[in-house]
Amino acid sequence: MDPANADVCHEAACPPFAQGELQWGPDGTPDSWRRHWLLRIQDLVDQYQPDLPYTDGALPFEEYGLRLVSHHYNESAWRHGGKVEAV
Repeated sequence: MDPANADVCHEAACPPFAQGELQWGPDGTPDSWRRHWLLRIQDLVDQYQPDLPYTDGALPFEEYGLRLVSHHYNESAWRHGGKVEAV
């Protein structure tokens, strides 16, 4: 997440941080990146309709992670006539 290492990450996967961004999370992740993460993972859920998205650890970015879970369950219910089939 250090801007000095921005060349290591492809810009589409890791958008550059705004200079002087003040909304950093408790783990040091800027709020703009958290929003970007949420939109990317929501797109994966919408496009591929997984039954189980796996994060290899705890739910990331508390507020945004909970939004993703909500989106995932709501999409599953919508696709399955009101019954949530997702985990």
